Amino acid sequence: MGSTIILGFKEMKAIKDRFEFSYDNDVVMLSDLKKMSDLYVFDLVSTVHKVQASKVTWEEGIKAVMEAQQKSNRLWNSIKANTLTAEELQLIAETEPLVTSVNNVSNQLIDIMSQKDKTVLKTFRHDNLYSAVDPLIHKLAELSDVQLKQSKEQLQSSKISYIRSKNILMFGVLSVLFLSFFGTAYIVGIIIKKTKAIIKRERDLQVEELRNAIILLDTTGHIARIGGWTLNVDTMKISWTREVYDIHEIDVIQPLDFNTALEFYPPEVRPDLIAQLNECLTTGKNMDIELPFITTKGSRLWINIQANAQYKKGKIVRLIGSFQDITRHKYVEDELKRLNNNLNDMVIAETEKRLKQEQMLIQQSKMASMGEMIGLIAHQWRQPLNAVGITIQDLEDAYKCGEVNDKYIDNVVDTTMKQVYFMSKTVDDFRDFFIPSKEKALFDVKLNIEELLSMFGHVFSKSNIHVSLQVEEDTFAFTDGYPNELKQVILNILNNSSDAIVSKNCSKVQGTIEIGIGNNEDKSEVLLSIKDNGGGIPENVIERIFEPYFTTKGTDGTGVGLYMSKTIIETNMGGSLTVRNVDDGAEFVIRLITAERQSEQQQCVSAKVDYNFSKEEIMYLSS
Repeated sequence: MGSTIILGFKEMKAIKDRFEFSYDNDVVMLSDLKKMSDLYVFDLVSTVHKVQASKVTWEEGIKAVMEAQQKSNRLWNSIKANTLTAEELQLIAETEPLVTSVNNVSNQLIDIMSQKDKTVLKTFRHDNLYSAVDPLIHKLAELSDVQLKQSKEQLQSSKISYIRSKNILMFGVLSVLFLSFFGTAYIVGIIIKKTKAIIKRERDLQVEELRNAIILLDTTGHIARIGGWTLNVDTMKISWTREVYDIHEIDVIQPLDFNTALEFYPPEVRPDLIAQLNECLTTGKNMDIELPFITTKGSRLWINIQANAQYKKGKIVRLIGSFQDITRHKYVEDELKRLNNNLNDMVIAETEKRLKQEQMLIQQSKMASMGEMIGLIAHQWRQPLNAVGITIQDLEDAYKCGEVNDKYIDNVVDTTMKQVYFMSKTVDDFRDFFIPSKEKALFDVKLNIEELLSMFGHVFSKSNIHVSLQVEEDTFAFTDGYPNELKQVILNILNNSSDAIVSKNCSKVQGTIEIGIGNNEDKSEVLLSIKDNGGGIPENVIERIFEPYFTTKGTDGTGVGLYMSKTIIETNMGGSLTVRNVDDGAEFVIRLITAERQSEQQQCVSAKVDYNFSKEEIMYLSS
């Protein structure tokens, strides 16, 4: 009787050991396989989708992919460390290269994500990632099926052993009667209870994990407005996830047939959809298309449809894809295009407005000195008019004295016409100065400055300021630009230099303004420098003198002259205007791009011209 009871206990212990082995070897391995599949689906593929949709940053995506890769490798090594059957070893051998392939693809994916290029990422996802992950998921599913089958066999074997051990124990119970009955029943009850608890716990765990996975997919799909679909190649039967039904705004019923599903798309886009589906079905090329879409309730949406082909024994058997509502994305995209177009129009309008304002400021700057210019014209006309008056008076006296003859008349006509020509030329010079240059023209910078100094040189001489023009040898001084505007710039700088000299020159020391013209080394630029001895510009304001409405002259200045000068040179003529302090004064430097050489004869010889007018010249410029 004792040996019978011992035999029963040994059998029960064997059952317990088999259950624990089954749990450690099969159930844990099943859990690892499930976790490994989830890593590839959720942590790898889903992360790529999130990066593509800008729901996570590139850095977060790279981190998630690396962590998924590390976790999956640890799980795979754990799976291979289990006690495996021949069938499992065969599947492990078939799965190993697929795991290696996914690891390689993951490394490539990390490199691509480091480049932060969504176009490349999208192509890689379709062409490489899916094709590497899908076969591995299927192979892991085969391993899971084998594990489930073995677990069932273990459970069946345990049931048989349990019945056998129960019979043995019952025999022992009958043998030892009342005494053995209580002990054996208690032990058997414990074993059965523990066995059922183990099985129930693992089954509940699997069910709970599956339920959580389904809830996760439904929730994330609803948030992203993305669902899944499959198309059976043989039957053309369509299967949808819940979110696809929600996007169509129809109840979750038996899936619609293929032709009915097409009716949700406007007729004009159906050929494109069918063409891409046929290409995916026949060649296996991944599908990715955006189409307008009309729901059952008439809502107009934009849809993105993606798919890839699934093979069995080298033949395409079905399509698996995603179906996403991208209406908001399209709206934002269209709105950005509209804003960009409006922004371009606004920039063009604002640019034109600013150019007009700048031209207006230039003209206002000229007109602001109109009174001074009229005074200059009057000054230059005064002596010629006096000369003409004297000549006419002399003509009357000569006539009375009988001195009028052909020679006298010729002399009077010649003298009078010289004065008239000088007066006419003065009017033309000032009239041309006030007319803005409408178009760029090729002109000689040296001649341009000489014309300016011939008009205003005597103004500076009256203030005891010596103005000189120095041209370096073989200087090419031609440029494309606005001649009158350049004169205005030069006059603005000369006036500023003159004001500085006059305000400083209490001791009546000779003021000087030196104008230099030359080229840079490769003669690609005309270099124009204007240097004075007016004491320079204070260092704390020199960086601001080109700002609009900034002036160092108090109420006597407007702060427009140098700002407009810089605008003319840099914006309108493509050059540069800078200033620096040198010696006992300031130096303004203008750089202008040289024009195409017309002839070597256009080069200037070295020359220095003084525009320091004598008192006699100031009194009578026509002499």
